[in-house]
Amino acid sequence: KSVKIFINLGLPKTASTNLKINFYPNINGLNYMGRILNGPNQKIWVSLNNYVEFRDEKFFDNKQNLDQLTSDFINFCKKSKKNILISNENWMIPYQKNNTSNSHEVVSQWKKLNRLNKFISSLNIDFKYFIVYRDPKDALLSSYSTMQHRIVEIFGIDYVDFNVLLKSIANKDKNFEEIRLFFDIYNLNKIKESLPKDSLKVFYYNDLVNHPKTFGYSLFKIL
Repeated sequence: KSVKIFINLGLPKTASTNLKINFYPNINGLNYMGRILNGPNQKIWVSLNNYVEFRDEKFFDNKQNLDQLTSDFINFCKKSKKNILISNENWMIPYQKNNTSNSHEVVSQWKKLNRLNKFISSLNIDFKYFIVYRDPKDALLSSYSTMQHRIVEIFGIDYVDFNVLLKSIANKDKNFEEIRLFFDIYNLNKIKESLPKDSLKVFYYNDLVNHPKTFGYSLFKIL
C-alpha cells in the first residue's frame, strides 16, 4: 500500500508530550518521527525541523539544499513500510531559541506552518494534519507560565505579568503584532485557513481527559 504522512501539530497544554512518549511510538503500524527526549533524534527529522523553524541557514533561499532535503525525505518515505507520523509541539509556538545566538527570538507560527505545508505538499504523498484542540480560556494561562521566561527575555521584565500581555493587545502597543502571536496559538479558524482544505482533523482535549479510550480509538482509526 502507499505510505501516508500524518502530522500532529502539537498545541501547548494538549498532552502532546504524553502522546509522543506513551502512545505514538507504541503503534505497530506507524513509523513515528518526532523529538526523542532521552536519545538521538532521527537525522531526517532534525533536518526537517531545522528547516521549518528557520534554524539552519543553509536552507535560507538555497534551492539545492532544499531539493536535497526533499529527495532524502521522499526516499525515507519510499523505504518505510508503514505510514509515517510526524509530531512536533514547537511548530505552533512563536517564541523559540536561536541556536546561533543562544537567545530567544520571535518566529511566527504562521510562517513555520506555511513553510511546512509547502514542503509536505511538494512530496506528492498523501498527508493529513491533526491537532488536539483545547479551549483557550483553559490553556492560555498555563501556556504563558511555560513560555514566561522566553517572553520576558524577548519583550522585557514587565511581561512577567500576564496582564501586561493583555494590555499590549488592548492598546496595540509597539509589541502588539508579536504578542498577538501568543494569543493566536489556539486560533482554530486561522489554523484551518492556513492549511489545504479538508487536510486537518480536529480532536478535542476534553475528550482526551474525560473519555481517553474513546479518544484513543478515534485517533487510532485515522492513523
